Amino acid sequence: MTITSRWSFSKKLMVANLAFLLPCAVLVAFLIKDTNVQIEASKRELEGIEFQHPLINLLVRIGQHKGLLQATAKGDTGLKDRLEALRGQIENDFIKLEEVEVVLGEAMSLNEQELSSRKRGNATPRLIKSNWQNLLDKVIQQNLGDQSTTPLSKDILDRHDALIGDILNAMAHIGDNSNLMLDPDLDSYYIMDLTLIALPAAIEHVHQSLHFVQTHKWAEGELPREVLIELSNYTFNLRNDLRRINNDVLSAINEDKKYHGQSHTLQREMPIKLKEFSVTLEKIIQDLEKLREPQTMDSLTRVESLLFASASESLDQSYILWNKGADELEGLIGTRIGRLEWERNWALILTFIAWMPPALLTLFTVRRLSGSFIQAVEKLESEAEGANSSSSQLASASSMVSSGSTEQAAAIQETGASMSEIASMIARSSTQALNSQDLARKVTQRADQGCTVMERLVMSMESIHEANSQLQDIAQIINEISAKTNVINDIVGK
Repeated sequence: MTITSRWSFSKKLMVANLAFLLPCAVLVAFLIKDTNVQIEASKRELEGIEFQHPLINLLVRIGQHKGLLQATAKGDTGLKDRLEALRGQIENDFIKLEEVEVVLGEAMSLNEQELSSRKRGNATPRLIKSNWQNLLDKVIQQNLGDQSTTPLSKDILDRHDALIGDILNAMAHIGDNSNLMLDPDLDSYYIMDLTLIALPAAIEHVHQSLHFVQTHKWAEGELPREVLIELSNYTFNLRNDLRRINNDVLSAINEDKKYHGQSHTLQREMPIKLKEFSVTLEKIIQDLEKLREPQTMDSLTRVESLLFASASESLDQSYILWNKGADELEGLIGTRIGRLEWERNWALILTFIAWMPPALLTLFTVRRLSGSFIQAVEKLESEAEGANSSSSQLASASSMVSSGSTEQAAAIQETGASMSEIASMIARSSTQALNSQDLARKVTQRADQGCTVMERLVMSMESIHEANSQLQDIAQIINEISAKTNVINDIVGK
């Protein structure tokens, strides 16, 4: 049994063309999907950087607030206006943090439940701000920051450090949830490490070293061994931080040319900012090392004052370096996103271009074949019309032949009936011939008898005369029989 498809040849050809291009389309679809995933991941990194801006501001400025309070407690005058201005900046930073949290807080999973599961429960913006307000209340209660010489309590120092720790935890949490930790390009990866890990760690170690200096009771002469070890640890941590920061910047500069084009600002400006920051951090390290030497109280006070000044300058430079690194990171990620979008669009364009020649060829072939099919169909229709006309003529002739055959059959039947009648007549004629033969035989016999009688009549004329009338009758009968015999013979001869 032959199965006939309902599809036309052109549809079959188009389907075959699409089936041939289907693997290419699937490959391009997966490529575009992967590219879109990379683009979305990069955009999420930009969201993480946006979230970290107010946090790094708070990290630096809360440390500066601690230093200003310490300087005020040491009797430094004229810092009230600067302290008020700094607090206003911190309030603005909290407002910006709240604005960013409204937009991106859910995406960064910055909620108490998620943070608590990672042991970062106090790192929510709400709790950080609440702890800051509690810190200000404590400062007001102790009447600090108003040109007072009241020493900072350990509780206030601890609150500052706790705030700094919470901000660092918030930054680490955002780094985990914004894909910054998974940055795929080495140049942006090293800048990410600078802004997300190395610089915040250095800022934290600066705060820790200052906290130790502020809370330790210094005395003249040789320092205890545990104090020397503590100071060595701080200088070691700061040197490691400086080494890591230098390595991040230099590595980013070296790797930059291998990816999406070279960033001229990264190549030109980052080394300058790095050098300015390194100088200030080196000063802190030097001041900490000086504290390890035997000092008089005057020299200790002088070194401690220099340390606070170096720390304040280092925090300013760390803020400048962080912002520059964040700008460069945003630029590198933006360039990557543009490159990925360009590759995605070109993949679509090239796929379309690659698909066009076979599609046009298929269309051209279909049109050519359709034209040939149309001509063939028209010819078949014409021939079908001719065949239809011939069929009509044949039907008419067949009808005539059928009618003639019917008439012939009727004539044959009539001929048969005539032949039957003729046969019947022949049979009757034969019977009559036989009767005639019998009659002729009888006549002959009678003729013979008549001869005898004639002989007898010759002998007796009278008898003949008398029988003359009878002989005339007999002669008449004979003539009739002879005529009938001739007719019969004619019929038999035919």
